[in-house]
Amino acid sequence: MTINDGHGTTAAQPVTVTITGTNDTPTIVAGSTTAIGAITEDAQGHETGHETAAGTIAFNDVDLNDTHTVSHEAPLFAWSGGPLSDGQIAVLAGSSTLTLVEADSTGTGAGSVGWTYQVDDSAIDFLAAGETLTVAYSVTVTDNNGASITQPLMLSVAGTGTNDAPVIIAESTTATGTIPELANMTGSTAIDSVSGTIAFKDVDLNDAHTMSQSAPTFEWSGGTLTDDQKAALTEANTLTLAETDSSGTGFGSVAWTYSAADGAFDFLAKGETLTVQYTVTVDDGHGGPPASQAVTETITGANDQPAVCAAITSTASEDDAPYSVNLLTGASDPDSSDVLHVDANSVSGLAAGVTL
Repeated sequence: MTINDGHGTTAAQPVTVTITGTNDTPTIVAGSTTAIGAITEDAQGHETGHETAAGTIAFNDVDLNDTHTVSHEAPLFAWSGGPLSDGQIAVLAGSSTLTLVEADSTGTGAGSVGWTYQVDDSAIDFLAAGETLTVAYSVTVTDNNGASITQPLMLSVAGTGTNDAPVIIAESTTATGTIPELANMTGSTAIDSVSGTIAFKDVDLNDAHTMSQSAPTFEWSGGTLTDDQKAALTEANTLTLAETDSSGTGFGSVAWTYSAADGAFDFLAKGETLTVQYTVTVDDGHGGPPASQAVTETITGANDQPAVCAAITSTASEDDAPYSVNLLTGASDPDSSDVLHVDANSVSGLAAGVTL
């Protein structure tokens, strides 16, 4: 500072002003920030791999020499299909990763945080078609003086669920059964039956399922069945299905019971088999391929007694020429493959001149 007395004399004095800074809080640059991400779940083949979404949080700090650290809180999850269990939340948290990479604002005043979210695809398989899972993080930028700003990340990272088809659990499925035919019980109305269970799973937890069965097919070890035989067997056979659905748990089952009147199997000779097969399907109704399981029953034949409908009578005069009488006339056997014959040792009291 200079002071002049107006007569040509001056005096100078240096004046020093010291400005002491205070910390300024960093701020988010909304127009340059991507705080929303989206992921679409894979359809099938979902046991491995992962899905990702990425973006950038931009921030400013007018304190040019400030340095910054970034952090995030644990994620929060919201499912459009209903409340998540603690177990589901734990699996999602363990399968989710948010990676933050900072480009600091030191020296320029403008910084950024690149974020990448990753989730294991198997962790989001429970989403049914059209459902969504929203994951929320809070990302915080803190300067070296303790001032901070927080940016929410609202990530629809599970996106729109893609339908997963139901799958048969082979090791928990009983798909075969055996029935022995009752011996010497021709025309019996007693019901022969055998039961089992088809186990299935569907990772889409809210899916409901319908079950259906094909018409039965038949295979006879004794030969080729006629169309009439097949039609009669189809009419006589019943396969009853009872479902316990997988909704809410991911695991379901179909109990099956095959039944038929024992008389339907009278045509089987001892040791012959009839193989009956149905195809049972489980469908989630979303247009994908249903799960299918062949259910096979094997009926083993037993011997049935032959029958004679009436006595055989024949008359002749003493001097008539010799002639023959078929002793099997009117005899029958329900075992269609059996060949009837007369046991000569079982016939006694033949008159003179009669031979067997």
